[in-house]
Amino acid sequence: MKKITLFALLALGLSFASCKKDRTCTCTSSGTTVITGGPNAGTYPGTSSVQTTTLKEVNGKSARANCLTVEGSYPLGSDGQGGSITVNFKDDCTLD
Repeated sequence: MKKITLFALLALGLSFASCKKDRTCTCTSSGTTVITGGPNAGTYPGTSSVQTTTLKEVNGKSARANCLTVEGSYPLGSDGQGGSITVNFKDDCTLD
């Protein structure tokens, strides 16, 4: 009976253990530049790029916490001709 209980506890403990392995995070970055006011007013597309990062010996929870989609914008200032410049960006990430 003690062996069965010990085996059951061992199996239960292993079921909660996290599998650590190398995982890949792939991010596609894109953005636009928006100029408001002035003669250059408009929305200008930026280039997009793909980055791949290998997360070494991590469990799934830790990998998900480090492979995030990020989106936002920031003011860049003036274009020198009366317009203001804002850059919008998005890093769309997936865990493979």
